[in-house]
Amino acid sequence: MTDTDTEQFRSELLEKIQSLEAKQNENVDKILEKLESLEKTTDVNNNSIELKKSENNSGKGFMLTHVFKNIPEIEENKDYNSDTEEYFNVPWKFSITKQDKRIGFLLFCEKSKSTENWLIDTEYELKFRIPSGRSVEIRKFERRFENSVDGGWGSKECMEWDQLEKEFIHDGSLIVEVSVKIKKMDGTYQKTSKRSFSEPKFSDAVLISGDQKFYVPKLHCLDSLKTVKDIESVLFSDILQMDPAIVAALFSKCIFFYNKEKEEQQKQQVA
Repeated sequence: MTDTDTEQFRSELLEKIQSLEAKQNENVDKILEKLESLEKTTDVNNNSIELKKSENNSGKGFMLTHVFKNIPEIEENKDYNSDTEEYFNVPWKFSITKQDKRIGFLLFCEKSKSTENWLIDTEYELKFRIPSGRSVEIRKFERRFENSVDGGWGSKECMEWDQLEKEFIHDGSLIVEVSVKIKKMDGTYQKTSKRSFSEPKFSDAVLISGDQKFYVPKLHCLDSLKTVKDIESVLFSDILQMDPAIVAALFSKCIFFYNKEKEEQQKQQVA
């Protein structure tokens, strides 16, 4: 290939790249317009993430959510933990375990086991999310957590493993939700969370189950998504069934990751 041919090839390649970038920018603009439309139709609470009593004063509630990845590869008799989150000045988390071809579940109250007496009476529901996006109740529990008792509480036999893989695992991931209702708290003081978001899409969602309201930071679990592949692992086949706020956040992350990868590629080319 002569120098002239090489120069012509480079010129044609550059034109194609510029054309692709123009199409990409056009697609990004369309996505952003769609996101803006979705955000306007999303019904979320603009206040800070403060857990409040329900209007009928029946108790306090909150929701824990976690995406467990690579479920087919998890080891037997090993605990896999969610992130620890604080509600009413008390840290909470939960874990799942594979044991004897079943999935087990435990809820943990991580409050310090100090010399001061305290107790928290709870009711909580374990839910798995199916690929369409709907949550399915698996088990209900009641438990008193107190300073004199260590460990979590739940069941080692929540569901047969074969049923779990067939109905709830999507692209190797399992989305678990735990709805917690606090019936009584003694010996613990409650403080208001200082976390606050200025944009509605990052504010609390209000979930209603019967007569109980749950104020949920529903985008919290998206913080663990670090790559485009991570995002693909939590997308459902019918994206229209997903929460518009979640879809908007996922699209925003995709755009961010794309631009980041593009910048890294450009730096490598310069180097």
